[in-house]
Amino acid sequence: MIGHESTRDEATRHDRGQLVLIAAVTIAFILLGVVVVFNGVLYTQTLSSSASGQAISDADRSALEIEDGVCALAHNGSVSEDDLTALEEQYPHSKSGSTASVVSFGDVTTDNNVTTVEVRYVSSDLEFERVVEVDLEECPDHVEEEEEG
Repeated sequence: MIGHESTRDEATRHDRGQLVLIAAVTIAFILLGVVVVFNGVLYTQTLSSSASGQAISDADRSALEIEDGVCALAHNGSVSEDDLTALEEQYPHSKSGSTASVVSFGDVTTDNNVTTVEVRYVSSDLEFERVVEVDLEECPDHVEEEEEG
């Protein structure tokens, strides 16, 4: 009978060992699941907050590009209506492939060497209108003019 009791103790210990192993694997999977969910939440928050920052930078870049475009068209402190019309037609087409936004022009006026362009910027998470004023006298000289002079 003594041999029978020791076999039972070994079987009980063996069962307990399996139970501890199953509990450890279950806890490991639960922790792994919590880590994956928590990481996904943090990544989503980071992605959503950085998207609006990127949209603002795209809008600022668009305003600078429009200002540079008007300056590039300026000859002797003035811009012709045909040049402004061409810029107004071509600029939105040049932006359509590089960003997920739409840039359109409103009124474009020139008065006393200051060209005013109303710009409407629309992206998936940002929409606003901005007035870009370009003082044609403050535009940098063209490289060709510097080489000639």
